[in-house]
Amino acid sequence: MPPRARKTVTLITPPAHDHNHDHPHHHPASHSTYIPSLTILNMLTLLLSSRPGRAVLAAPLLYLSYYCNAKFNRETLMEIIPPILDKGVIPHPTHPVPILDGVFGWKIADDVFRPISVMFSPSTMGIDEIAWWQMVFFLTDLGPVYVVWLLEGMRGGNKWTAAYLATTWNFICQIFGIGVLGPVYCWLHFVFSPRAEVLVRDEGKRGLKGEYIPFLLPLLLVMHYGWVYLMFFGESMEERHYWTWMWQPAPLWIGVVNAILAKIIPTGWAKGNRLFSAGALSLVVGGISMGMWWYVILKSEFSLWEIFVPAGGKEKEFAVVAREILQYDLLCSFGGLLVWLFGLMTDLWAAGAVKLGELLGGFVIVAVAGVLGGPGVAVLDAWWWREKRLQRFAKEKKN
Repeated sequence: MPPRARKTVTLITPPAHDHNHDHPHHHPASHSTYIPSLTILNMLTLLLSSRPGRAVLAAPLLYLSYYCNAKFNRETLMEIIPPILDKGVIPHPTHPVPILDGVFGWKIADDVFRPISVMFSPSTMGIDEIAWWQMVFFLTDLGPVYVVWLLEGMRGGNKWTAAYLATTWNFICQIFGIGVLGPVYCWLHFVFSPRAEVLVRDEGKRGLKGEYIPFLLPLLLVMHYGWVYLMFFGESMEERHYWTWMWQPAPLWIGVVNAILAKIIPTGWAKGNRLFSAGALSLVVGGISMGMWWYVILKSEFSLWEIFVPAGGKEKEFAVVAREILQYDLLCSFGGLLVWLFGLMTDLWAAGAVKLGELLGGFVIVAVAGVLGGPGVAVLDAWWWREKRLQRFAKEKKN
């Protein structure tokens, strides 16, 4: 990026009719003195140009992680969930639902996911109707998040950074909460992944490994969307409980199976085919999220505020506590993702790839996408806004 010209301001007050006083003029030394001026935009550019500066700019993401963790109300959960596990049944209004002792045949995994499956039961089994609407949307809307993180993991420049371990992040977020760990991922990516200025110069760092893309859509349709559907629309409560277990490690299955398939099955046939591209994958996933967004808006008897915003208070009823924890999980995860992506969009401006007006227009476009399609669509839209302009600026630099 060419160095920016340092701006100067004169200490002499210009005449009232002079509208061009923002531009430097030559005045005799006896009449004026010049001092460096550092505008907010200059400061922002300076901070974005170094890792310490980016770490400072992205610090609110770490606070968001801390805030979400504090809102998880673990003390109350420790009072409520162990007695339910000891009884071995989930208290459902129609009949007690037996809690599975395990599904995976590995005690450590079964011990980890058993209490999580219980915590999800008020939503998946419709014990709490508000939670059912919130969680069927939330889990559906995780599809775009998986896609964006997996695509970033395929970027050459992200090798051996936190973003490279997309499958690991997707999996551990299932256990500890994406609202807690998602902002940490975003902070690490923003600080340690290559800046836009680097990506536009190096095609190897900018490019995505296309051989890992063709199998993602069918894997997501089966292991994520299919299992989420069975969790919330299964005919029996026992069936929903079982698929809740199966879905919990789904990001791990998706990542591992995708990597294996990409290694053993040649994907040259998919190269250049738009049907098996990152764009087609994003369109399908975004379409599913938008469909679920409007399903909730049109079919739910509750307002979006009731569905997504915690009511607060000191309620200790199991279903309400579980709902509020998962509401905070949704708000903090997508809040962190959008802050991260807005930061990456701003990084393009700092690199000179877009002008300030185009950047502000991009923010508006993402906001409109969020209104029309929900937060997952906004995340996809922001990522693609940046991606297309990275490619455009790289071509301009080459020419």
